[in-house]
Formats: sequence, C-alpha cells, structure tokens
Amino acid sequence: MLHFFIDKHNLSKKSILFPKNIRDEHDKAAQLIRIKHDPVMDVKIKDAYPVLNQSYYYEDDHYLIRPPKDFDEFVQEGTKLLHCVCSNGYYKGHVEGTRLIFFIRKKKKPGTPYFTVEYSPASKRVIQCHGYRHMKPVPKVKGFTEEWLGRFTGAHDKKIAA
Repeated sequence: MLHFFIDKHNLSKKSILFPKNIRDEHDKAAQLIRIKHDPVMDVKIKDAYPVLNQSYYYEDDHYLIRPPKDFDEFVQEGTKLLHCVCSNGYYKGHVEGTRLIFFIRKKKKPGTPYFTVEYSPASKRVIQCHGYRHMKPVPKVKGFTEEWLGRFTGAHDKKIAA
C-alpha cells in the first residue's frame, strides 16, 4: 500500500513535504503501510455491494448512507477519517455478513467520507458510528442514522450505540 500513498501524493509538492498537521499525515501514512490490498476481499466486497446497496441505501435531504463499493473504499474511509475501519479487519466481518459497514455522506459531498457505521444484522443494532478521529455523531447525524435504522428494522425508536 505504500505505492498507493506515493502514487496519490506528489512528493515534490510543498504541502505534502511540509504538511499543516504532521500528526494526521503520519497517521494516514502509517495506516497505509500496515494495510495490504487483498484482491480476494476486494472481489467479495464488490460482489456484496449491489445487494447491500439495494437493501440498506437511504438518503434524506442532507445525508445518504451506503455500503462500501470495494476494498479501496475501506482504505480511503480509514485514512480520511483517521479511524481503524480499514486496518482492523472490519472488511472481513462485512463480507461474512456478521458486521456490516456503511458510509454516511453529506449529499452535497457524496465522495467525501463523513461518518462510518458498523451495523450488526443479528441484533439489528448500530454497534458504532464514528467520524474523524472517532468523533461521536453530531445530533443531526445520529437522528439520520436512527431514521435509517428504523426504515429497514421497522423500529423507529431504536437508539444508536456509541
């Protein structure tokens, strides 16, 4: 994955060589170095996407929630939000169907990571919902997530676990 980091960053750019937040850039690079692209998982995530998207996709006026499309999206989510969704094997539970991962996006910025949701189909509960550096969801995002959960569980009063 180091090649991914180098390919995505022009190492002659001043902003790359001298970042504003060295800690964030270090953490991103460290995550990318630990992660190895797994072509088998990539195929499984891609295969699961259409069914999961059809079953769980939801949007309102401000947000949308959807499953990851491929392995690289797990990596991008974790490196942009600086949390562990890409480095702790969450993708394995996702493809096994035991713990599904979903991405919350602002509708105006559908390609930009905002919050990540871990959902348990067995208990029909959100296990965790985190934004940048494990930030808890703001009230609007928490309400959106509860509305999403209620849409397919039939229980609009379910609360989101931290």
